[in-house]
Amino acid sequence: ALFAEREPATRVLTGSSAEEAIGLLQVVVFDVIVCDFHLPGLDGLGLLKKAQGIQRETPLVLLTGYGDRELEPAAALKGVYAVLHKPVDPVVLLSVVKRSALRKRARRDPVQTALAVSSEDACRDRIQAMNERIVKVMEEADEERPPRAH
Repeated sequence: ALFAEREPATRVLTGSSAEEAIGLLQVVVFDVIVCDFHLPGLDGLGLLKKAQGIQRETPLVLLTGYGDRELEPAAALKGVYAVLHKPVDPVVLLSVVKRSALRKRARRDPVQTALAVSSEDACRDRIQAMNERIVKVMEEADEERPPRAH
């Protein structure tokens, strides 16, 4: 609904699992893949590995509801374009999707590369700052929460 409202020219296809997404990747060329880290079957990084074998140049944006600081560097090393922590600001999600698609297109068109890089850097800085705030709030909430009885 977000893309239909704000980016009506954008076509969105969804899959209910990593395996379904892999099937779509085999028949449709995507500008961007957006997926949750926790999926039925393969997780988001498993999907990334499969996607890289099918559509190597297609960027992957990973969403997570867990304040795991170690996920971001691990995901970056594996080629994830961005990790966004839930709840995701719709404006940030749209911006990341647009920037990652622009980056993919810029690789095919060197004239756009400088624009893509400067926009991507600004977007990445904004996302990093937001993710750090979200992780901090989650850590503070964990500290305030009484321990669970087992």
